[in-house]
Amino acid sequence: MKNIPYSHQSINSDDIRQVTESLESDWITQGPKVKEFEDLLAEYCGIKFAVVFASGTASLHVA
Repeated sequence: MKNIPYSHQSINSDDIRQVTESLESDWITQGPKVKEFEDLLAEYCGIKFAVVFASGTASLHVA
């Protein structure tokens, strides 16, 4: 039986550096990287604010 991949990730050295930097910081689940990501996401989408969640389930609870 042949497997059909549903996605193909693209992870570069900058992605690895960013994750390592976060893991080595005092902030894993909160902190400045979350705010930075929300701001970049809002800018990318052309909206004033964006709020991110840790999971799809958490976002559904808020909705």
